[in-house]
Amino acid sequence: MLEVKIYNSFKFASLKTQRMCVVCRQKYLQSTMMRLCVKNEKIEVFCGFGRSFYLCKECADKPKSVERILKSRKLNTQENQIQLKEIITLWQYQSKNLH
Repeated sequence: MLEVKIYNSFKFASLKTQRMCVVCRQKYLQSTMMRLCVKNEKIEVFCGFGRSFYLCKECADKPKSVERILKSRKLNTQENQIQLKEIITLWQYQSKNLH
């Protein structure tokens, strides 16, 4: 189910629009970034509505980035750490296969 959500999240990405990474504050093309949201105090892949935030590929590779995102969103639990790491791993795998 998570793989399908990640695959579908690529549909929302524009090829020209730039967005800012919440960790490094650098701007990148939206199509090259991971889009996440917080729903019911859990981090999830963006599903098409509501507020969201972006994470770049460089920050996704850094272990400290996961901690920083969870801490800034006040979601620093073991369950959310595992979920976010799983989302990042699947996103990296799928983005390599799609781009």
